[in-house]
Amino acid sequence: MAKNMTLKRLIIAAVFLLLALVCTACRRAIDEPIPEGLYAPVAAESATEDYIADITVDAVIDDAADDVIDDANDDAAEDAIDEAVDDAADDAIDEAKSDAIEDAINDTADEEIDDAADGSSGNAVLSENDPFIINGGVLQKYNGSATDVIIPDGVKSIGERAFQNNTSLAGIVIAEGVTSIGNFAFDGCTSLNSITIPPSVTIIGVHAFGNCKSLSGINMPISITRIEGMSFAGCTSLTSITIPQNITGIEGSTFSGCTALNNIIMPGNIKSIGGRAFKDCTSLTGVTIPISVESIGEGAFWGCVSLANISIPLRVTSIGERAFSECRSLSSIKVDLGNAAYADIDGVLFTKNLRRIVHYPTGKTASAYTIPESAASIGDYAFSGCTALTSITVHVNVTDIGRGAFASCPNLSIRGIRGSYTETYAQENGIQFVAGEV
Repeated sequence: MAKNMTLKRLIIAAVFLLLALVCTACRRAIDEPIPEGLYAPVAAESATEDYIADITVDAVIDDAADDVIDDANDDAAEDAIDEAVDDAADDAIDEAKSDAIEDAINDTADEEIDDAADGSSGNAVLSENDPFIINGGVLQKYNGSATDVIIPDGVKSIGERAFQNNTSLAGIVIAEGVTSIGNFAFDGCTSLNSITIPPSVTIIGVHAFGNCKSLSGINMPISITRIEGMSFAGCTSLTSITIPQNITGIEGSTFSGCTALNNIIMPGNIKSIGGRAFKDCTSLTGVTIPISVESIGEGAFWGCVSLANISIPLRVTSIGERAFSECRSLSSIKVDLGNAAYADIDGVLFTKNLRRIVHYPTGKTASAYTIPESAASIGDYAFSGCTALTSITVHVNVTDIGRGAFASCPNLSIRGIRGSYTETYAQENGIQFVAGEV
């Protein structure tokens, strides 16, 4: 279109140039002198020619103007057409985009509807009557009231609190493929008495079976590598437990409050017994701590009132405070002679160098005890709960007595040297002090 406009403009310029030449010639003819005698006819003829020239020039100018106007109109028309075409194209593109977006949205919505219908999206409130809520392979909640339940196929994990406080549940079969049982998953299922755990499970979460008061036994497969703290706390009917071979540590309070537990079998690769792991297992009469164990946590066997004997194996290097407190039947603690950290004298637990008393067994029936001269300190809660003791003699060498060392010893008096550290301690803690030779 731009090329056509340029050509037209060149033609118009040529026309104007031609008109200019004609006008110049006419004016020269008019200005040239006319001979006398010929003036009138020539003048008349000249006037006629001038008139004709003027008309011709006007006509040419009008034609040229018309051409210019027509060209302008044609250009405007072409521009209008081009603009209209461009606008139409833009509208078509916009409409196509809009249609494409709408189609994409509709397709996505259709896919989501289809997924919801067949459960392929991973969201599974499977139907209005299905009690299982499953999301991404995790059984998040069971809303049923059946006494016996089989976990559906496809579930990979039982989520936190999935069955918590379901008092109707008596038996549960966990499907093959489940790898973990979440925190508090069956906590408070007080009627639960039967559990089948498949060999795909590797983790049992915190308090997973806590307070399952009807649970008397459980078979845990060798695949389990971790039993987290308080997993079976408060299972008051649980009588026996075998720790799977791949477990290397019993975590804190795992079996705390299992008052019927009387038999524990631990594998030979256990390295740690966590704090309060067996606290208040009141029916436990004996336990064999594997040679692999290196640490016994704070209060590990606290309150095991039926525990009559305990042996500390070779590799134990750490025993927490109150590990054997209130074990009223425990009259002696034995330590492997090769242990580099601990020793015993007459059943009393000391550090290897005999400089510190770690624990005096609560079940000892003697009314008096004399601390060896080698000792310089008495550990935290070392004599706690020793109700039979009425007198303890402390040498002047003792310069440190831990907190609660003589807690719950209502009839106890301490005998020592007047002016010694022991006398000050007795006065500050409200314990009767008897001065005398030691």
